[in-house]
Amino acid sequence: MKAEENSKAITERVKCFGRRKKEMNRDLPGSQRREYTAKKRRIAIGTTIGVVLLVILVGYQILPKSSEIGSSGVFETQTVEKTAKQVVQKLSDGEFDDLQDMAIDSMKSTLTQEVMEQAREQIADGKEWGNFLSIGDVYMAEVKQKGQLFAVTEMSVSYENTAVTYRISFDKDMRLAGLYLR
Repeated sequence: MKAEENSKAITERVKCFGRRKKEMNRDLPGSQRREYTAKKRRIAIGTTIGVVLLVILVGYQILPKSSEIGSSGVFETQTVEKTAKQVVQKLSDGEFDDLQDMAIDSMKSTLTQEVMEQAREQIADGKEWGNFLSIGDVYMAEVKQKGQLFAVTEMSVSYENTAVTYRISFDKDMRLAGLYLR
């Protein structure tokens, strides 16, 4: 019961404080009340603008920014294209150990025969891809995201029974950092 009485007393004091605050504000002369209200409004607007600018800045830093391959001086067009084609060839030939050696640590667990067979089944609706035939044009760009620079390639690869689009990413050390098939 004592705790309940204490909470009632506290609630009553808070209500009393609120009434006193309103009375004090009512007793302020008009110019002071307007000045106080304007100050509160400026603080609210300034805080809102600050939060919006912070969200924009963080969003800008997080969103990927792309540029022409080689523009940073980190990647060479020929090296990126050659390595991307090697990745496609190794995937087509089932050389998963070699691919794992080329990849960053977080990619290694996905570069297995089991995972790639599942991906192949999903892409071709369960049909066999057939033998590798050719690689089409290779499109490349540099992408900077969260302070990290990547070379991203995209190419269409023809097999006997289907065509697959590969999107392959490399980190600045030319290690395989991303692989997307569709």
